[in-house]
Amino acid sequence: MRAIMGLDPVGAITRSVEAFLVALLMVFAVACEQAKLPNLLLISLDTVRADHCSAYGYGRSTTPVLEALSAEGIVCDAAYSVSPITAPSHATLFTGLMPQTHGLRVNGERLSDFGLTLAERLTAAGYQTAGVAGSFVLNRTFGLDRGFEFWDDYFPAEGSKHPSSEWMGHEVPAGFDRRADQTTEIAADFLRDSRDPDRPFFLFVHYFEPHGPYVPPDRWRKDFPCDQGSSELESMVSAYDAGLAFTDDEVGRLLKVLDEMGSTEDTIVIVTADHGEGLMTHGAMAHGQHLYDEAVRIPLMFRWPNRLAEGRKLAPAVSLADLAPTILELLGINEGAQEMDGRSFAPWLLSPSVEGVTFPVFMFRGKVRRAVVEKRWIEGERFGVLDGQWKFLTSESEEDELFDLEADPKERMNLASSYPQEVERLELLLNPWVRMKSPTDGSGITLSLEERQILEALGYGF
Repeated sequence: MRAIMGLDPVGAITRSVEAFLVALLMVFAVACEQAKLPNLLLISLDTVRADHCSAYGYGRSTTPVLEALSAEGIVCDAAYSVSPITAPSHATLFTGLMPQTHGLRVNGERLSDFGLTLAERLTAAGYQTAGVAGSFVLNRTFGLDRGFEFWDDYFPAEGSKHPSSEWMGHEVPAGFDRRADQTTEIAADFLRDSRDPDRPFFLFVHYFEPHGPYVPPDRWRKDFPCDQGSSELESMVSAYDAGLAFTDDEVGRLLKVLDEMGSTEDTIVIVTADHGEGLMTHGAMAHGQHLYDEAVRIPLMFRWPNRLAEGRKLAPAVSLADLAPTILELLGINEGAQEMDGRSFAPWLLSPSVEGVTFPVFMFRGKVRRAVVEKRWIEGERFGVLDGQWKFLTSESEEDELFDLEADPKERMNLASSYPQEVERLELLLNPWVRMKSPTDGSGITLSLEERQILEALGYGF
């Protein structure tokens, strides 16, 4: 009867099922699009102090590419490395752990198997992972390649700035390092020829320039000339700046490859450095001896089109130890960050309204041989903490130093004797890190209950 009246129950049911399936497919497609993981390009510049980057207000145009990048994203005004040397800093970059935790305290040591690396975590999440090292310091001998499917660390002897067959007791099979343009070519080849189109990629690129010796290509040296009668130091600083400009240009060349591939919109780009350079600001030309800002304050910037605000500055101090957990949160990967020493500041990047909370930033210098710098002995390990305007440095063999970075950004006036209450407060923050022993050295973590409570209150877990 219903069929005669024009009602077709079978057809109605079929159409309803079809409509439901179409709606289900649309929901599934939207969910898939939302679940699509972005690519990640993480660039590490060796030996770059933030205050020599024009992106941070330096008078010379050393980093026009980074200036453009920061205009398209977010620049961290006060980013700090955990160490003034390369291997410990990169170990922290990859693990989110402080040197006291991951156990790699000085160059030439091997990263332990304690804790997972960022590459291991992203591989497990479905990423294709690749790394391009710029110097032997990041050779796979030292375990910093852990988790990467592809790791390029072979450096031809020709063109190396450091012709050496041995370094820190390890044989150097060919060259020690490669120039920035060679690094760009290898990274670009991976993007063009080796990437898996069915997986997001995580590409880490380490530029060794402008690490000493400062011998930039002539084309860049001419852009940073010295006046007649300039001192040897002025000439060396100009050469350092030229090497930085050369590297900046190569970063731009690599970013153009992303553009050519149509991957810019789908890629988070992060540019940072492992540490700075002395340039005689406190009596050291190179790095590794001090924890002053020229040695540990580094550039850090993010670009993620349509997700992160453009042209924004992030004021609170952040640490290189915070980068791995921040990356995981940006990618929506919920596992792993709680195991790290660093804290994610992804909420600060994603929403300006949550900015304002600050945390102390810790830094560490591994053992150095006894030496005289600016008529003072330096020796052994040294620890530092930055909390608000106050920066405190301490060790067993050197005098304590307290600086008010707001009033004294050059760190020239030691206020330790004038503000004993601040010294006491910052010592309390530092004490757990000073006494902490790496869980990889067989000694375990030996902290008092009070020290554990201090660290836990700051967000550090065990």
